[in-house]
Amino acid sequence: DKGTEVSFTDEDGDSICFRLGTSPGNNIAALEVSVADRPGRRVSRFRVAPSGQFVRFVMEPGAEGMQVNVPQDVATRGDLARVSQLAEASGLLPAELHNGLSALGRAYVSRKAVGVKHAADDEVHLHLSGGAELHSIHWHADDTLPGLSNAFGMMASFVYRGTDEDVERAAAYAAHGVSDVVPPIE
Repeated sequence: DKGTEVSFTDEDGDSICFRLGTSPGNNIAALEVSVADRPGRRVSRFRVAPSGQFVRFVMEPGAEGMQVNVPQDVATRGDLARVSQLAEASGLLPAELHNGLSALGRAYVSRKAVGVKHAADDEVHLHLSGGAELHSIHWHADDTLPGLSNAFGMMASFVYRGTDEDVERAAAYAAHGVSDVVPPIE
């Protein structure tokens, strides 16, 4: 299907084919690349240069990185822009969205369950009940297909300090809920 595949020849004369497929067994969209007619491999990271003259990506398995330089006609035709759209459809989002998505991730962590003051997410509730402190929302923390599909590859990390502060945080969470222990988005 032309809408889910972009092929071109790079500056070295190798055929490059990006395609949007689904992972067998779970129907999750995945970006794949074939280089020089080798078998397709899943792309776990993707970035087009601002100049539009090359693309860098990481292929799985093995986390093998590659840069593909494209001739001017490929750049002018917009092939890399089309590949970027395929990447976004598979959950591989551009770095420009980092701040906005991280803020949404933080908002997700601080969501209250319906009718109560505690965190809506069971895992977040578990950590906050134990006195953990939200440490960070991590970009590109889980590049597996389920990680990209469920959370755009983001993960939250929590820190247990092992001090009385943990006990105080757990008590504050039990008494006042998530809004008391997860600071608002700045």
